[in-house]
Amino acid sequence: MKPPAPLRRLFFPILLLLTGPVHAADRPLPASNPYREAIERIEALAPDERATLDAWISPEEGQTAPVLSEPQRNFVRELATALIEASDAPDTTAADWDSSDPSDDPMTATIPSVGAMRQLSRLVIKDADELPASEALAHYGAVAQFGRRQREGGSLMQQLTGCAIEGIAQAGVARRLTDFSGDELALLARDWASLAHSPTLAEAFASERDKFFRPLIDRCILPGLRELLAEGDAGEANAQPEGAGEGFSRDLRLSALVDLGAGERRISLENTRTGEVITLRPSETEAGIELVRLDFDQRIAILRSGEEEAVINLRSKRIVPRGREIARLRALFDGQKAISDERDVDSAYRDLVARVRRHPGGPEGYVEDLYAEYQRAIDAQIASADSVRAPRSEPKPPANSDPFVALVSPTFGRVGRVFRNLDTEAVMLQSAVHARLVQLGHPEGAAPAPADPWDADGGGFTAEATPDGGFVLRSRYEVNPDAPLSYKFAAPDAGFVRPK
Repeated sequence: MKPPAPLRRLFFPILLLLTGPVHAADRPLPASNPYREAIERIEALAPDERATLDAWISPEEGQTAPVLSEPQRNFVRELATALIEASDAPDTTAADWDSSDPSDDPMTATIPSVGAMRQLSRLVIKDADELPASEALAHYGAVAQFGRRQREGGSLMQQLTGCAIEGIAQAGVARRLTDFSGDELALLARDWASLAHSPTLAEAFASERDKFFRPLIDRCILPGLRELLAEGDAGEANAQPEGAGEGFSRDLRLSALVDLGAGERRISLENTRTGEVITLRPSETEAGIELVRLDFDQRIAILRSGEEEAVINLRSKRIVPRGREIARLRALFDGQKAISDERDVDSAYRDLVARVRRHPGGPEGYVEDLYAEYQRAIDAQIASADSVRAPRSEPKPPANSDPFVALVSPTFGRVGRVFRNLDTEAVMLQSAVHARLVQLGHPEGAAPAPADPWDADGGGFTAEATPDGGFVLRSRYEVNPDAPLSYKFAAPDAGFVRPK
């Protein structure tokens, strides 16, 4: 199951920039996690069963939702009961959401069970939508608590998934706001106010830094830079016999360089053992060999096969195997080409190597500066997310900023505003409940209405009735330039209102 489109646009840049490829975690959530059993029941379903439940939750356009069998209905009810019971357990900590091991490769993100967590939440909310309002309250509150607790996870992807889950619960409540009695609304308000702690932006980014960024630097970038500098001149092959060394490049010989003009360049390689000849363009793979880089100006080409790399000196035609750490360092940058301009990524890599070569402290001194600049960039992004006005343009890093930090840090500003949006929406729900309590003449409606946390004077949200009988609340906080955060209540299409 895919996360919602807005979160997909945030998840994958973060993961590509910070953690490389994403793999399903081999280890389950810790036994201390009260949601583990319910999540494992989802993961144990056969693919066709999960597909049926998905279609029941949200049928494809033009399709009718399937009717669940009695065993399937019972399964959903059991999950709802388990989630409600888990919501009464003591609050979780980051350790309860961490399936990783200290020995894990920092190039691999082990974010467990994201799809199962979202499906679990959507199943329970769908079940709640079909229950009487009085019976559905516990379902909505349990899912909201599930999402809020997951925001204690150590990775931004876990925290964003928690935001999505909490948002699913809030939208369910918002749709049915007029179905609840005054006493039920008062209980709802108290349940939402008692949800688990919502991390600050500083806490959220610090956990991501400590879980991914520091291990990535210490165990991938730093070793790669050390090996690169020890290798010699930026990938220039040493004076070794042609085809020397071990690994995939041992029997390879550069047989041709082809320049067709207009930037169309290729190389041909011959396997001297088999006689096979392959021709490669940059970023092309054949016979398991990829031409990672072809630079006629610097007269080098870089080949990769699996985790091995080799460097071709285009002048001498010598092919020299590279160390594994250099290959991992380069692979980290190449992984960013899916979301960045390829020329920018290659330029960033060359800039990184040049900076380290110039640094008087060598790789170790460079890394210390990198940590400091990373934190400054994060602090700036937090300040941007805490601004009522949305940025008028994509933030640009300083001209002399580190290339790695420059590629990473702009993503965080968007993530920070997602967190701020959801926290504001939770206050909006309290305000909507208060408005409904006033309408019903309930005693708790006499209390002051919740203020918009972004109003400097402590004023409330602005309200606007809609033709379908619902209403929209608006905050001073902007989701886009001149587009205030808006949320609709008491209507079938209740939820976040996307700016036009």
